[in-house]
Amino acid sequence: MFRYIGAPTRLEFLISIALTQSFKNLEILPNYSVDDEGLPRFTAGGGIADIVCKSKETSDTLIEVTLMCGRHDQVNNEIIPIKRHLTEYKQKVKEDTFSIFLAPKIHVDVIEAIKLYKHFNNIDIIAFDILEFLTIIKEISNLNELVNNNDSNL
Repeated sequence: MFRYIGAPTRLEFLISIALTQSFKNLEILPNYSVDDEGLPRFTAGGGIADIVCKSKETSDTLIEVTLMCGRHDQVNNEIIPIKRHLTEYKQKVKEDTFSIFLAPKIHVDVIEAIKLYKHFNNIDIIAFDILEFLTIIKEISNLNELVNNNDSNL
């Protein structure tokens, strides 16, 4: 059945499942569209985060996932929109929010862009290789631990 779901949509779906299994205290809200059986059809639309993780006790988290690996693709097509999504969400919904960016391999320019946004806009974006993220979420109790313990991106 999964082979009929496009790879980007399948990635959003599988990351949503991993988050749901790892964090029972979070409300996981994927923004991909679903068919009448609840299976994902298309990735999240533009202007919104791929997955929103809402918490009553801690920060909300916006998660963006991609299969893109190139510098231009990651920085221009992902990090710039993530900054916009995060800024808008913090203004309209909850100030205490950060973003996580997941890709098969994070390009070094992504880390530089994240540092600039932290310095000039005071926003927290954390980037992880997908496999690294899946390993880490098995060992933590909430996503806030990632922003509190991730000095490499700040």
